[in-house]
Amino acid sequence: MNSDLLSDWNWIRIFLAVCEKGSVSQAAQVLGLSQPTLSRQIQQMELKTQLNLFKRTTQGLIPTESALGLLDSCKKMQEIAFSLEREITGQGKTLEGDIRISVNELVGAHLLPNAIREFQKKHENINVELLIDNDVCNLNRREADIALRMFRPEQSDLVVKRLPDLPLGLFAHESYLSEFSEPRIVGDLLNHKLIGFDEVSSYLDLAKSRGWPLTRSSFTIRTDNLNTQIALLKAGAGLVVTHLELGLALPNVKQVLCEIDIPPLEFWLVCHHDVHYNQNIQSFMHFLGEWFREEPYKNALI
Repeated sequence: MNSDLLSDWNWIRIFLAVCEKGSVSQAAQVLGLSQPTLSRQIQQMELKTQLNLFKRTTQGLIPTESALGLLDSCKKMQEIAFSLEREITGQGKTLEGDIRISVNELVGAHLLPNAIREFQKKHENINVELLIDNDVCNLNRREADIALRMFRPEQSDLVVKRLPDLPLGLFAHESYLSEFSEPRIVGDLLNHKLIGFDEVSSYLDLAKSRGWPLTRSSFTIRTDNLNTQIALLKAGAGLVVTHLELGLALPNVKQVLCEIDIPPLEFWLVCHHDVHYNQNIQSFMHFLGEWFREEPYKNALI
C-alpha cells in the first residue's frame, strides 16, 4: 500500500470489514456508513493501490489474491490501533463521557436498568451505552468497555470479578399446565412442548451430560432470543428454562420439576486490563460489583 492509503486509518477499517462480511451492505452497517459512501471508498482504495482488491459477484464481494496478501498486515495494524485506543481510554481521569457495556437480553432487561439509574444519579455526566447481544463481544477490539458474562473468561489480558451465580429453573404458565398434565419426572418431558435454543447447544449438552432422553426435535419451539423465550412462556406455549428468580416473579407462572439438576449460570464482570484504570470504567466496575455482590435479583426490574 502507498503512503496515501496508510495515512487514512478508515481505509484499513473498511478493507477489513468488507473482507470479513463479504458484502457492501453488511460492512456499511457495521461501520455506520452508507452503501454508496462505502462503495466509493473501495473504488478509491483500488485506485490508490492500483490493485484489484475485490471480485464483484451476485453473492457479494470476494477478496482477490492481492487483497488476501494484504490481510495479515492490515489485521496487525488494526490490533495496534485497538491497543492504542485502549491505552488512551485507560488514562482518562475525569468522570464524564461514555461507557459501553455488553450484556445478554435478560441481564439487560431485568438486572441492569435499576443499576444504571442509580449509577447515573451519582455520576450524571457519564453516558451508558448498552450492547444487548448473546454473542460474546470482543473487548480487545473495544466493542465494549465492560461485559457481564455467563462464563469465566479465559483471556489473560482481562480483569474479571466473579459475581453470585444465577440459579435456573424449569417453568410453565398455568394456562399450559391446565391443558397438559404437569411433568413429574424428566422422562415426562418427552410428552411436553419444550422451548429451547436454535443454534446454541447448551440445553442439548446438559441433557447429554445428565443422560436425559432429549434431542433437538424434543424442543418444538426454538429461538436464541431469551426475551422471546420468556414471551412464549407467558403465552403458555411450552416449558422454558430461565433464571429462577425471574421465573418465580412472573405472574401465573409455576416452577415444575423443582428437583431437576440444572446447574446455575456463572456471573462474571469483565473489562480489558488496558482500560481498567480509566476512572469512568473503574467506577462503574466497582459500582456493579457492589450492586450484584449479594443477590443479583434483589433490585431487578420484573
